[in-house]
Parts: sequence; C-alpha cells; structure tokens
Amino acid sequence: MAKTKQRFCVDCLFCKVSAKSTKNNRLCYCSESKSEKNHKEKHWIEKKVCGDFLDMC
Repeated sequence: MAKTKQRFCVDCLFCKVSAKSTKNNRLCYCSESKSEKNHKEKHWIEKKVCGDFLDMC
C-alpha cells in the first residue's frame, strides 16, 4: 500500500499569505473563509484540512 502524503491547510490553494505579513512573521488566511481572519502560519500547519481542500494533484 502506498503511503499518502499528509496534507495541511498551508498546502491548499485557498491558503494565501497576508499583505500584513513581515519577514519573520508570516500571516496567512483562507480565501474561502468569509471572515478572512489572519493567523500565524503555525496555525495553518497544525489545522486539519477541510472539505474544500484544493491542491495541484
């Protein structure tokens, strides 16, 4: 059985880097979310993927 790569929110095409980011503090948001609340990149790395996950594969 082939091992599947684990996916994170930051791997999703809907995950965008905020213009409010700095070199040492990347802020990201989900472009599909209605609130567009910025979170530190660590939040999106730890968050489970949702049903709207979209990647290049």
